[in-house]
Amino acid sequence: PRRAGQNLANPSGLLLGGVLMLVHIGQSDVAERVHNAWLRTMEDGIHTYDIFREGVSKQKVGTKEFGEAVVARLGQLPQTLPA
Repeated sequence: PRRAGQNLANPSGLLLGGVLMLVHIGQSDVAERVHNAWLRTMEDGIHTYDIFREGVSKQKVGTKEFGEAVVARLGQLPQTLPA
């Protein structure tokens, strides 16, 4: 509630909860695509304010922009983190 309506919250927890739900309902292939896109987004240095680190992160984004970055990476594999 503290971050509601401010476009600041990190949506990763909700997103990964969705990944687990997809696995639970037998949609492992979809879950894998979403998880890989999230990993690639993190690797690309696109981070929300709470995990942004100068010199490590490349872009500080809001909740909406982070979600859009993950969607843009659907179908991509992470380069350094294990898929």
